[in-house]
Amino acid sequence: MVNDVIKNNVYDFDMDVYMSKGFITNGELNDVYCTLYKNYKILLDKYLLMKLSLKNYDDKLSTSELEFKSIDSNQMDYYQQLSTMGLRYLYLRNDLYLEKLSMEDVNYVLGLSNEQLMAFDDNLIKFIERTYMDVIDSRKDKTIKQLNCYGPDRENFWIESNELVFGVRYDETFEDETRSDEEWEDIYFQRSECLGNMLLEMSQNCSSIIGNKVNFIFYDEFAVKKNKTR
Repeated sequence: MVNDVIKNNVYDFDMDVYMSKGFITNGELNDVYCTLYKNYKILLDKYLLMKLSLKNYDDKLSTSELEFKSIDSNQMDYYQQLSTMGLRYLYLRNDLYLEKLSMEDVNYVLGLSNEQLMAFDDNLIKFIERTYMDVIDSRKDKTIKQLNCYGPDRENFWIESNELVFGVRYDETFEDETRSDEEWEDIYFQRSECLGNMLLEMSQNCSSIIGNKVNFIFYDEFAVKKNKTR
């Protein structure tokens, strides 16, 4: 690792900026921020779902003969539970640095009705295209290179701060009692190989569409903190 790379494994936000934009009341995130987060997350999820054809990949896992069982809702991590994409295996793993939005953009998002959020017209598509790359990037200084940790302190979880990151999960512990131990061991390795190939395919295809690196990371039960931020 070169010396001019900053590594960050903690969600970092500027309290003064949050307060100046009205996101904090009595030292805690308030309803303004929660509404802003909910609305922006819906828009970003809709955009990425459409732009990257993520449902096609999700369906490929769902219909695989290797039987990738989706995670039960009570076993999902914080980010998968927050997802509005309606997918079984894939979800956005990036944090959202909404303090980077201008006050004009903040007020625009806050003023959106449920009907507008669901309709997701061309104006909203253009708005997300204009803002999301800045919103997912934790850097305050764009001249530096920063790596963020999206899981355990292992190499594949350290990702550049301006890159999209998607989590991929399935229930590895699910077993069909009609199969022998040898059959399940064989299926386990087939699943691992299949998923590894899919992660590479998704990353390559989506990166070419976005024009920037897109990462897909498999999270096993030991790589997530259930119902908690990283």
